[in-house]
Amino acid sequence: MKKLLPYLERVFLTGLIIGFVFSLTGIEIPYLLTISLGGLGITFFLNAYLPVGIESTEKDKMGFNELLGLLIVPKVLWISSAIATLGILFYTLKLDNNGYMQMLYIGGSTIITPLVIMLILKAIGTKYIKFTNPAIFRAVPILFVIGYILFG
Repeated sequence: MKKLLPYLERVFLTGLIIGFVFSLTGIEIPYLLTISLGGLGITFFLNAYLPVGIESTEKDKMGFNELLGLLIVPKVLWISSAIATLGILFYTLKLDNNGYMQMLYIGGSTIITPLVIMLILKAIGTKYIKFTNPAIFRAVPILFVIGYILFG
């Protein structure tokens, strides 16, 4: 699964870009945005459960800060990105209720909190911060989309 998820993410992201460009031009491709957003949400959720690719030795003492920066914060970012992506999906479906707003508020607030924690961990010099970058690179654009939908 670890080898397959990056390819699936690229396929769904490409489909999302194509669907978004076509919807801006007025050409509708049925279900392309829906499938792409749903697939991205699922791949973000599954990324939270991938094993961490770091080997630990007895010399490397891992404290709470390293545990927080290496395991907990990335998992929270992946899962909150999945929730927010599914909220964006429900927004694009234009359903009669505003249930998507709860998903966007929950996803957005749980993206902001780990980002603040990561800034604090970076400021105090915690090791293994670079392993959180893939989750951050996905969460920040989602946060901008959430801000546009809710406040734009």
